Amino acid sequence: MNAHITGSNLKDAQGKAITLADGKTYHLVFDMNAMCAMEDRYGSLESAMDAITGTGTEEKGPDEKPKPEKDLNGKPKPEKVMKDIRFMLWAALQHDNEKLTEYEAGRLITLSNMNQVMDALNAAMQVSVPEADEKNVKNPQET
Repeated sequence: MNAHITGSNLKDAQGKAITLADGKTYHLVFDMNAMCAMEDRYGSLESAMDAITGTGTEEKGPDEKPKPEKDLNGKPKPEKVMKDIRFMLWAALQHDNEKLTEYEAGRLITLSNMNQVMDALNAAMQVSVPEADEKNVKNPQET
């Protein structure tokens, strides 16, 4: 995602509604602050999405599995990391509760709702991310 994104490009999304482990319904929203937090942690929104979906950025054939990334010791990194899921949930909940910590966000995820949380995070990201257009892809410095 090499596009130049401004606040006016973000979709005015209500987010993805999900009921979490505490029984409350939340709206997951990836607003500008959430996207900045993800860029700070992952370097780009594309890398952040790769972290949550467990996919790489390389083109792969239909039968080819992604090559695992390596850590500093040369060992393969896990495709999905619990801390990534917790961080993404925290980022998506910040619009409603800026005092929420990552640890508290982690309490809202259980083994029984983890797939639901991951699906909701993916859906929330899809409705929040601006669509690329000719202007911001070909000439990212023009606004």
